[in-house]
Amino acid sequence: MIRLFWIERIYMSAIKNYQIVSQYILDKYIEKISCGGSSNLYLNQIPKEVSLIGMLSGENQDEYLSKYDEEKLKFKSLPSIGLQFRIQENAQGIIYLNLDGNLFYREKPNFEEQLNYLHNKYKISHRDLFEFTDFVKAAKSEHPVAQIREQFVDKYRKINLKDILSDIIIYDNGNFIAEDKINQIISSRLSELMSNLQVESHMISKAQFPIQDYVDEDLYNVNLKSHSQKSFLNWSLEIKINVHNKENQNLCRVQFINRTPRLNKKIADFSHDTTLYNAGISVFSDNINFENLKLNMIKHDYIDPVSIKGLAENSSINYNQITNTLSTTNVPVFIQKRLKTNDSLDSTITFVNLINRPIESLHTILDVMRSTLASYQKDYDKDIILRKSKAYLQKEESEIESFRQEIKKFESGIELLKRKHDVLNAFLYMNKTFNHKMYQNQQTFKGWKLFQIVFIVSQLNEIVYSEYKDSPDYSSNDIDVVDLLYFPTGGGKTEAFIGCVVFTLFFDRIRGKEQGVSALIKYPLRLLSVQQLDRVLTIVVKANEFLKSLGNYNMFSLGYYVGSQNTENTIYTETAKKIESFTKEDFNNKFKVIDVCPYCGEMTIQTHFDKSNWKIIHECTTCSNQLPIYTIDDEIYRYLPSVIIGTVDKLAMLGTSPKYKLLYGDHQGFCTKHGFTTKNKCERCGTEVSPKNLKDPIYTLSIQDELHLVRESLGTFASHYESFLNYYSRSLIQKTYQKKIKYIAATATISNFEEHVLNLYSKYARSFPVNIKGKNVYSFIDEHDISRYIIGFAPYGGSMIEGIQKSVTYFRELISTLFDDPKIYEEVSKLGFEGDIKQLNDIIMKYYIEIVYHNSKSDTRELASALQNQGNNYLHSKGLNEYEISEISGDSDFKDIKSVIYRIQKEADKKLTPNLIMATSSISHGVDESSFNQIFFYGMPNNTAEYIQAYSRVGRTYPGFVMDIIRLVRDRDKSYLKNFVLFHEYKDKLVEPVPINKWAKKAIYSTIPGLFSGLLIQGYGSEFYHSKNIKDAFLDGRISKDELKKHLIHIYGCNNLPAGNEYSKVIDSEVDKIYQGIINLADGKLSISDILKLTTTIQHGPMSSLRDIDVMLEMGLS
Repeated sequence: MIRLFWIERIYMSAIKNYQIVSQYILDKYIEKISCGGSSNLYLNQIPKEVSLIGMLSGENQDEYLSKYDEEKLKFKSLPSIGLQFRIQENAQGIIYLNLDGNLFYREKPNFEEQLNYLHNKYKISHRDLFEFTDFVKAAKSEHPVAQIREQFVDKYRKINLKDILSDIIIYDNGNFIAEDKINQIISSRLSELMSNLQVESHMISKAQFPIQDYVDEDLYNVNLKSHSQKSFLNWSLEIKINVHNKENQNLCRVQFINRTPRLNKKIADFSHDTTLYNAGISVFSDNINFENLKLNMIKHDYIDPVSIKGLAENSSINYNQITNTLSTTNVPVFIQKRLKTNDSLDSTITFVNLINRPIESLHTILDVMRSTLASYQKDYDKDIILRKSKAYLQKEESEIESFRQEIKKFESGIELLKRKHDVLNAFLYMNKTFNHKMYQNQQTFKGWKLFQIVFIVSQLNEIVYSEYKDSPDYSSNDIDVVDLLYFPTGGGKTEAFIGCVVFTLFFDRIRGKEQGVSALIKYPLRLLSVQQLDRVLTIVVKANEFLKSLGNYNMFSLGYYVGSQNTENTIYTETAKKIESFTKEDFNNKFKVIDVCPYCGEMTIQTHFDKSNWKIIHECTTCSNQLPIYTIDDEIYRYLPSVIIGTVDKLAMLGTSPKYKLLYGDHQGFCTKHGFTTKNKCERCGTEVSPKNLKDPIYTLSIQDELHLVRESLGTFASHYESFLNYYSRSLIQKTYQKKIKYIAATATISNFEEHVLNLYSKYARSFPVNIKGKNVYSFIDEHDISRYIIGFAPYGGSMIEGIQKSVTYFRELISTLFDDPKIYEEVSKLGFEGDIKQLNDIIMKYYIEIVYHNSKSDTRELASALQNQGNNYLHSKGLNEYEISEISGDSDFKDIKSVIYRIQKEADKKLTPNLIMATSSISHGVDESSFNQIFFYGMPNNTAEYIQAYSRVGRTYPGFVMDIIRLVRDRDKSYLKNFVLFHEYKDKLVEPVPINKWAKKAIYSTIPGLFSGLLIQGYGSEFYHSKNIKDAFLDGRISKDELKKHLIHIYGCNNLPAGNEYSKVIDSEVDKIYQGIINLADGKLSISDILKLTTTIQHGPMSSLRDIDVMLEMGLS
C-alpha cells in the first residue's frame, strides 16, 4: 500500500507539473499575440507586426466622414467588436460599460537604448557593450563596420484603455443613455489622455546615419533632435448602441468602432499608431440580471434548450457569474479535461489473472456491471418523481434497457467459456499472447482496459457461431448484427478488436482450421493500414510463440493487401528478372514495409526475392528470423494468411481478379510449394494439383476501422461490393464453405450510426459501450487532469497566410526561449512546479514539434513556402533553430511518413528531428505519438468529426494545445469563434450525419460492371474472365441471363423497396445490354471487362478501385 501511495503521488505530481508549465506557456503565448503583459515599452518592435488579434484599424478620411459601413470595412481589419445582451424592460439598476484595448505612440529612444539595440543586432566578435562601442569608434573609414548605416530604433509606448474608458454608464433605471452622450464621455477622456501624452509623443524620422554617429552620445542627441518632432495624437473611438424591444424585454447591441483618421502615408511610419489592438467590450451591473438568450443549435433529449447570457460579434463571449459581467474575448479558451478508462478493476483484469482465474475475474466485472445497472434504475425512478419530460424518460429507459442487454451479452460470453473447453483455451492463449514479451524492452501492458475485455467476451458467441451453430447447447441470434465499437480517440479500440482477432486465430487452430483467412481488417485509407501493420504483425509473432506449444500447427501469418500504390499486385517473370539486378537499397525501397523486427526490436530488416517459392521475404539480419508477412497480392491469394490488413478500395478486386475467390477458400488445386490456385496446374512450377480439403475457409471476422470515413461515393460503392461478398459467402460459394461472417466496426466520431451501418451492410447495428445520460461504466472524465487547451483567434494585420505563419512562428519562438532560462524556472516554481531545471526542459521539449493542419493541398504548399522563408528568416534573426519541415498527406509516400515518425520517436532532442509537420486529413487517424502536443488549424475543418479526429492527435499523453486560426471571411468560421466555448462543450452532439446512400440513383451504373464480372468469375468460374467462354455457356444453357439477373437483384438487396425497384429496372436493362454484347462481340481475344466497356450505359469496365469515379452521384444525408 505504501508503494502504491508513492506511485500515485509521483503520478499526480507529474500531472501537476505539466499543467503548470502548459498553462504558463498558454498565458505567455496569448500575451505575445495580443501585446499583453505588464511591460508597456516596445523597443525594436512595431505593434502591427507583433500583435495579431482584435485589431480595430483607423479609418481613411473619406471613411471617417461617411456613414459607418460594416461590410465596407470588414476585409481591411476587424470592422468592430460588439456584444448583445437582453434585460427586462424598465429593469431598475445601472449597467456600466468598460472599453478595452491597446493604443501605441512613439517615443524618442535614449542613447543607451539605441546603443543596446545596435550591440544586440551586430554582436561583432562577441564583444561586450563597452568593447563594442570602442571598436565602432575606432573603426577606420575603409573598415566594413564604418560602412554600416542605421536608423533610430523603433520605440513605442503602450496605453491600455481599461484604465481610462471604464465605468461608463449606458443604462440607468429604465433608460438607455443616449449614444451621443456616451461618445462625448469617451471623447473627453481620450482628449485628456492625448493632452497628457503630447510631451512624450514624437514622430521619428527613418533617416539613416553611419553607425559611428550612434556611439557618440552628443552627436546622437544632436541627430535625434533634428530628426524628430512632436506627434499630434488624433485617436477617436466611438460606441454605437442599438436597442430593440420585444415581449417586454430589451435586446441591446453595443458596437465598439475606431474612428481615428488614418495618417497620411508620408508620416504614418514615423508617427503614432492609429490602430487599436486587442480591442474589447464588457458590461456589468450590480443589480440587473442579464436574461438568457436561447440557441437552437443543440437539441438533445437530455439537454434543456441551451442558453447563454450574451453574444459577441467578431469575437467570443465570456460571462462571469460572480461579478455579473459580460465581456468579449479575442482569444476564447476551452479547457478539455481528460477522458480516462475506469481503472477500479485493473488489478482484476490483468492478463495474469485472466490466465489463472478467468471465470472468477470476469464474474467480478459482471457484478460491477449489475450494481451499476441498479444505480441507473434508481436514478430513473428519481427522474420519474422529478417529473422529467416524456422524451427524457423514454430516452433514459431505452438506454437502461440497452445496457441491460449489454450485460446479458457479456454474461453469455462467460457462460460460453464455462461450457466450451476449446473456447476457454483460445481465450487463455489470447491473454498469454498479449502478456508476452518478445524482447526485454518491448512495451507491453499489464492487462486489458475494462471496456476492451467486456467487448471481447461479448463477441465470443458470434465468433464461434460457424463451429457450434448446430450444437444443442449453443444459441446466438446476433451474428447478423454489426457491433460498433464507439469509443473516443486514443482509448484503445484497436487493441479491443485485435483481441477478438487473436482469439479467433487460436480458436480456428484448436478446432481444426489449418489454413485459410480468419480475419479481415479494412481501413478507408492506405496510410491508416500501414500505421497498424507493425502493431498487428507484432501480435501475430507473439501468438506464434504459443501456437508452437500446441502442436504441429501451421503458423499464423499476416497479409498486407493494399494494392500497387504501396505494394506490387504480382511479381511477373519479367519483374523477377528486373529486380534481380536491384541493389539491396533499391530492393528495400521498393518492397520493404516493416522497419522494426517484431522478434528482437532491431531496425535490421532486409528484403529479398525467394525465387524458389516466388515470394518477397522480410528477414531480420540481427536475429535471422523471417517475418510471417505477405505483401504481394498474388502471394496473399496463394498462401491465405491468417489475418489480412487491407483497404476498402481492394473490394474492387472481386470484379477484376479471378484469384479473389481464393481468399474464401474457393480453389481448384493446392501446390505444397506455391500454395493455392484457381487452376488444376500450379502457375509457378506447372505441377498438376488437386483441391485440398479445407475446414471453414471463409474468414470469421470482417472488421471495418474508422467507419465514419466510409462515406459519400466510397461508402455507396463499398455498400454494393459488401453486399456481393455477403451474398457470395452465404449462397454462391460451394455449400460446404457457406458461412455467416461476423461484422465489427470501430469509430471515435459518428452520428446516426444505425442508418450508416444499414446503408453500408444492410444490417442492424448495436453500439458499444452503451451510454446513459452521456456516461458509461467503462470511462470517466478526470476533472483534475487537463487533456487539451483549445484556443481560437483570428489574426489580422496582413494576409491569412502571413497571419498563420506568424502565429506558428511566434509559438516556436516562445518555446525555444524557455529552455535553460533560470528566470523562467523561478517563475514556474513560484506557480507550484516541483522539479529541477532539467525536468522543466524535458516538459518544454514535449511542445517543440508543431503540426499545421490544412483543408486543401494548395494551402499546404503556400504556407509551407511562407514558413520555409519568412518563418525561418524570423527564427534565424532571433538566433533560434530553424524549421525542419515534413509533410503527412495523401500525397506522401507511406515509407517517408514512417521514417518521419520513427525519427521523432527515437530522438529525445526534437530540435534534431522534423519539427514542423504540414498535415491534411491523412494525419487524423491512427497517428499516435506522445511528442505531438500542439496543432494549428488553418481555418476550421469542413466537418466536426474530422476536426475532433485531427485535434485528437495532440494531448494524448500530456496536456496539448489546439490553436484554431479563424478565417473571418468564412461565415462558418465566424460562427465557431462566436460560440467557441459552447461549441466545444457540445461538439460530440454536433457531429454531422455521415453522407452515405446505398440507393444513390447513378451509383449502380458504376458498380454493376464489377458485380456482373464478379458474379461470373467468382461465382461461376475463373474461366469466365474470357468472353468466349461466357458466350459458349449462354448458348449451351450452363448460364442463363435470367439467373444472372436474379442473383444481382439479391446481391443489391432490392427486396421490393421503392429504391430497390428502380435498381431492379437498371439491372434488367443493363444485363440485357451486356448479354447482347457477349452474343454479338465475344471472341477469343476480348475479356469480360472489354465487353462491359462496350455495352454498359457508362461504357466502363469493372472498377479498379472504389475511388474510380467517372459518374457524378447524388448523395444525401441518412
